[in-house]
Amino acid sequence: MTFPVAGLISLEADGAEALPLQICRQIRDAIVDTTLPAGARLPSSRRLAGDLGVSRNTVLAAFEQLGIEGYLQSRTGAGTFVAATTRGLAVPERPAPASGDPEPGLSARGRVLASIDRSERPGGRAFRPGVPDVRLFPHDLWGRLLRSAARSIEPQYCGYGHFCGLPVLQAAVARHLAETRGVVADPSQVLVVSSAQGALDLCARMLIDPGDVAGLEDPGYKGALVALLGAGAEIADLPVDVDGVDLGGYRGALPKLIYLTPSHQYPLGATLSLERRLAILDFARTAGAHIVEDDYDSEFHYRSRPIPALAGLDGLEGAGRVIYLGTFAKTMMPSIRVAFLVLPKPLVTPFRMALRNTGQVPAAVVQAALAKFLDEGHFRAHIRRVGAIYRRRRDFLVEQLAARCPQLVPDPVPDGGMQLAVFFRDPSVDDRAFAARLAARGIDCTPLASLYRGPGRAGLALGFAIPDEAEIAAGVATIAAVCREIGL
Repeated sequence: MTFPVAGLISLEADGAEALPLQICRQIRDAIVDTTLPAGARLPSSRRLAGDLGVSRNTVLAAFEQLGIEGYLQSRTGAGTFVAATTRGLAVPERPAPASGDPEPGLSARGRVLASIDRSERPGGRAFRPGVPDVRLFPHDLWGRLLRSAARSIEPQYCGYGHFCGLPVLQAAVARHLAETRGVVADPSQVLVVSSAQGALDLCARMLIDPGDVAGLEDPGYKGALVALLGAGAEIADLPVDVDGVDLGGYRGALPKLIYLTPSHQYPLGATLSLERRLAILDFARTAGAHIVEDDYDSEFHYRSRPIPALAGLDGLEGAGRVIYLGTFAKTMMPSIRVAFLVLPKPLVTPFRMALRNTGQVPAAVVQAALAKFLDEGHFRAHIRRVGAIYRRRRDFLVEQLAARCPQLVPDPVPDGGMQLAVFFRDPSVDDRAFAARLAARGIDCTPLASLYRGPGRAGLALGFAIPDEAEIAAGVATIAAVCREIGL
C-alpha cells in the first residue's frame, strides 16, 4: 500500500527555501516523528509531483537527498520506501526542568558563566564604550594583506602545529612591545589567542583554584569578573581613585591573582601613577601573586608617551610576576579576533600545553596578514591617524557636555583611552534607569553602577571612539533632554 505523502506536505512557492528542500524537510520530519513509519512505501516521483503541482525533477531531487541521508531506500521495480533503519528515530520528549532549576545539568562554573549577561546591546553609535570606529580602518589594505597571506602561507603553518601563534606574528608582537611599551621578551613568551576574554579565562583557569582570592579593581571590567568567578575565585575589591588602583589600605586576604588596567583604568580612565605601579609590584612579590596587566587600549594616549607597562618595569625573567595581555580588538576591529599574552618564562611551558588543550587559536591566514600589518608600518600609521581623531572626539564630547549638560561632569578628563566617565552632580540619580531611558532613544552607554561591586558614584561611561562629531552632538542633546525630563 502506498502512503498518501502529499497530504503531509505544504509548499510555499515564494518561500525563501527551495521547493526540493521543503519537500525533503517535511518528509524527513514525518519519518522522525513516525507519521511515516519504517517500511512505508512512498508514491512514485511522477505521481507525487502531480499531487503537489511541481516538476518531477523537484521530487527526484528531494528523494535523492533523503536517500543520501539514509531516510529512504529505492528498490528497483518496487518503488521507494522509508528505510528500516529509521525505527527508533523519534525524538523523546524532554522532561520538564525541576522546579527552580531552569538549566539542569550545568556545572557550578557553567552557572556562573551564564549568569552575567555581556551580550551585544542594540543601539546607536553614541556612546558605546570600548569599541573602535571601524569606518576608520583601512579595509582595502587589510583585504590585500589577507589575500597575499592566503596565497603565500607556508605549508608548515597549515597544520596543527604552531598552536601558540605563528612565529612571524610572535616575533612582530615582541618587536612592537619592546619599541612602544618597554616590554622586552623573547618571541616564545608571546602566546597568540583568539580574544582577550579567552586569555583572561585561560589565566584564571591556570592560576586560580576554587576559594582562592583574586584582586579586582572596583569599579572594574565585567569580563575579568566573569573569568575569575568562573574559576571559583573569591573577589577582593581594590578601590580606584584619580591615580588608579590604591592598595595602601588593603587589609584583606593575600590574593593569588590581581587583575589591573593600569594604562587607562576601565571604566574611570585613570592612569596608574609610577609610584603606585612600583608599590603594586612589591605587593605582588610579597604575596606571591601574579598580576594580569590588561593593556587593552594603551596605544591611544593623547597627552604624552604612556608610562611603561608594568611588565616592562617588572621584567619577564624568572622572578617576573606580571602577565601582559594585549588585544587588536580596540586598535583595529573586534572581528579581527586576535589577542596575546606575554608570559614570565616559568609560565610559558604550562600555558603552552594548556593553550593546545583548550583550542583558542586564531586562523593562520589572519595571523600572517597581521604580522605584515605590524612589520610594514601600517599598524603605527593607523594608530597615529585614528588616535588624532579620537582625541578630537574626546575633546568635543567634553565641550558639548560642559555647554549642554552641566549636570554631568568628568572627574577627571582621561589622558587617553576610548571612553569618558562622567558623574552626576546629584548623587541620588539612578544611573541604571537613566541609561535605560537613553537606550529607548537609541543611545548606548554603560551606567557606572553596573561596574561597581560596592557603593559607587552615579554616572555613565560614554564611549567617544565610535561617534563622529555630529553624532556626539546629537547624543549629548539626547542626554540633556533626559536630564530635563527627570528634573535635573
